[in-house]
Amino acid sequence: MSSIEASFGLGEALVSGLANADSYKVRSGRIIEKAVATKELATWVVEEGGTEQRAIEPERQNRPALTDEQIVRIERLGRRIEAHFGQPQDIER
Repeated sequence: MSSIEASFGLGEALVSGLANADSYKVRSGRIIEKAVATKELATWVVEEGGTEQRAIEPERQNRPALTDEQIVRIERLGRRIEAHFGQPQDIER
């Protein structure tokens, strides 16, 4: 089974604990569990360089960060990466 966590913006906010993440469990190309978090904050790239934290618009805070198609595709890619390295991998983007 694959576990996927996702939020809006860069993964930096998740890693640092600033943002809540949706959680998805996928097995053999089927989503078997989906928990959508309230996402109030995200980290974004700034055109001039660097990053900044911004509030998520209230109407988007409870929307899933990924579509079902994206979730299944990520799981498929994760399985290919796992096969390449011969063991499960922690992948961030």
